[in-house]
Amino acid sequence: MKTRLINLDATLRLVRRALRETFPRHTIDASPTPTGLCGIHVTWCDGPTVEQVRRVLEPFSLGWHNEVHWHSMKGAPVKFQPFVRPYRTTSGQPVDQVAPQTSATLASISTFKECSTWTAHLRELDAMRRSKRLLRRLEGQSAFAAT
Repeated sequence: MKTRLINLDATLRLVRRALRETFPRHTIDASPTPTGLCGIHVTWCDGPTVEQVRRVLEPFSLGWHNEVHWHSMKGAPVKFQPFVRPYRTTSGQPVDQVAPQTSATLASISTFKECSTWTAHLRELDAMRRSKRLLRRLEGQSAFAAT
């Protein structure tokens, strides 16, 4: 399977959608870094904690420092381009705890920290695809045989 590169703009759209789905009652801004080079800054005031937002952002990043992440999205290997950095500010007012919602965008992404695990995942997906194609072909043949 060929790995598809998802560029910065497309990744930015996915990040924004995932943040909206996960924290629907909070305004969280995601924008390219000022230099526009391979980075996304995510900013918000109060609301979710940095750790909660980082969990949403992790599937879209290359990794931290010397780490590399491998991804699959909707059963196909993808590579996200950016580094993602969360920045939270506070208004000084008391903040209620935020309960994250389920995100369909995040559910379609699998992230792996080891290449061998990612490769095994892709092989399994490929085997499932081949078996589904075979079943469809056999069902089609049996339908013709019955007539």
